[in-house]
Amino acid sequence: MATTADIDVLVSDNTAVDLVLFEYWLDGYSVNEAANLVRRNESEFLRNFSEDLVIADILDQYRTFALIEKLLPCPAKLSEDWTFRMAESTKITLVEKFYDFDETVMRSILGRKLSARSRKDLDEVSRKSGKSLKSCRRQFDNFKRIFKTIDGIPGNMVANIQSHFLLSECLAQKYANYMCYNRFELNKRRPFRGWTSVFRN
Repeated sequence: MATTADIDVLVSDNTAVDLVLFEYWLDGYSVNEAANLVRRNESEFLRNFSEDLVIADILDQYRTFALIEKLLPCPAKLSEDWTFRMAESTKITLVEKFYDFDETVMRSILGRKLSARSRKDLDEVSRKSGKSLKSCRRQFDNFKRIFKTIDGIPGNMVANIQSHFLLSECLAQKYANYMCYNRFELNKRRPFRGWTSVFRN
């Protein structure tokens, strides 16, 4: 007598990700602010689309980004996740953009204790850099996460950052530079004059 087995098959569409909207989301733009930017930059293409449709699409993308964000503290989880079906190159780009940082923001973070209190006091950093508070907090959290994970691990720092966070060599090198600088815990009143001043005897 032949037997049959029940097999569950999961079929899902590829996750659509608009990388331009992802950058707007990272920068802290609201749905309405992003819609205005999209309208201004793609007015010819969107002239036949209603405002409600544009808003709905952006809102859907923002919800997707919020779900993806939960995996980005450990980028390997995004690479292994089956929920979001997308090209590996897209996943790499999302990770790279999420961990990218503004030099002005990072220089303002240097010398601060990577504590919850410091995270709450980023309003001045936001004002000076012109970046949203949300963006500054993301950059602070990313730097803290990488610093706490990599600090103390033997071996090449750049290679360790790449291994744990799947970043490009260029971005990993930038993090390594700032991590070395931050170890000095310099007073913020001392101006940043470039890496030659950091490593000068």
